[in-house]
Amino acid sequence: MSADELIEKLWTVSTINTVLINLLLNKEVNETLDERYWQIVKKMLDGSKKQMGKALSGPVDSFIESAITLTNKTLSQIDTLLEKLQHAKVEVEKEEQFLFDDEGLFQLEEEVKKRQKIEAVASSTPELTPQETPTQLIEEVEVEEVKEEEKPMFARQNDAIDEWDYLEHLNRLFETYRQNSHMLLPAFWHAATQELLSYEARDEDHKFAIQTPAETIYRLIRTFLSEAPFARLMQDMKQKHGESELTSSYLDAIKAKVDEYYIRVEEDLTNEIESSKIIIKAEHELETFNMGAASLEKRVLKYIRDVCNNLLTQAKTLSHRNELESIVYAEATILLSRLNGAMIESPPLEFLLKAMKP
Repeated sequence: MSADELIEKLWTVSTINTVLINLLLNKEVNETLDERYWQIVKKMLDGSKKQMGKALSGPVDSFIESAITLTNKTLSQIDTLLEKLQHAKVEVEKEEQFLFDDEGLFQLEEEVKKRQKIEAVASSTPELTPQETPTQLIEEVEVEEVKEEEKPMFARQNDAIDEWDYLEHLNRLFETYRQNSHMLLPAFWHAATQELLSYEARDEDHKFAIQTPAETIYRLIRTFLSEAPFARLMQDMKQKHGESELTSSYLDAIKAKVDEYYIRVEEDLTNEIESSKIIIKAEHELETFNMGAASLEKRVLKYIRDVCNNLLTQAKTLSHRNELESIVYAEATILLSRLNGAMIESPPLEFLLKAMKP
């Protein structure tokens, strides 16, 4: 990606932020929202997310890749908040003037329409002859009515959607083992399972991206509570240290990792990125798998790494047969590896892993 292209994308994100701030200020001051601003931000968000995804499909510098990934995450969060903001708006008619003048809004609307036409022509026209220019083609395009916005591939819901009863099985496990086993480590991964199941897939076949990591973590928790040597470690910690709970800051870290996972999967599938490229990223993730300091109990961490390796093996096995499943297994590998890193970075869990070591 050239410097000019990157600057243009950053300008778009900056403009989105400006219009969004104006939306929020108008709601705060005038208790109403101008639908025109809302529509502009939605269109710009969708266009920016697609362009950012395309930028990742080619070879890019690691810093640029990280910046684009972070920007995509922010755009998706803004998109979600914008939906909530529109539904929560106060239906009060007031005559106060908005903070942006109508002339500025009109210019922004025209610019968005112009860009949409250019993108539509570019996607439908393979090549331009020397005699043709984008401007000439745009003049021939008739203005169409704005289509209904397409729903995201994965949308977070207020409550978990547990089609596979993983949470119900986990609740039973917790009730069975709570009295004699330390539950902090299982609780961390339970929170990850609940967060994964809080998303709804737009299409039926995309539910595989929800089920796969949720089932993997469910089996991980069951192993920690019921199989040697982990069950004994949990029981010893209960006797020595009582019980402790996860704080909201560590739950936020879990939510962030899960959110990033769904963003990556959606971008992979939308941009039709080959599973082999995702597998390479997953391999690099495991090469840098966080095993923590020497003072930590390694058996727990090695088991989590083994689970990640199994997911990666599945991704490689399916890479020539089922692209969707291969991508999901590879991205789930990255997800669990990064959740492991978040676990080690949590002081209560780091303390627990130190206490487990003989």
